[in-house]
Amino acid sequence: MHPDLTELLLKHRSALELQLAAYEIEIMKLPAGSCSVVRKGGHEYAYLTVHRDGKKARNYVGRADGDEAFTLSNRIRVRRQLEGLARECRVDLAKLERMLRIAQK
Repeated sequence: MHPDLTELLLKHRSALELQLAAYEIEIMKLPAGSCSVVRKGGHEYAYLTVHRDGKKARNYVGRADGDEAFTLSNRIRVRRQLEGLARECRVDLAKLERMLRIAQK
């Protein structure tokens, strides 16, 4: 393979690795799990459900129509979007690694 192409692939790999690291840092700042609404006594309450040690844990957030529930659900949505972007980066990195292995033969 042409040396310029190999150099370009290496630069692209470095850029993807940096982007993946940035996504992972942002993901760690955001809450994991899912937000659910439970109706009790005529009122709706929001809960954050997460898995800990192989078990589900449900934590009370507040009233379903409150600011805390709204903020939490938005932060979870952003986390899921970032997780999707990070997954795409990993797939692209795997493809680049295969191309670089072929280039080195």
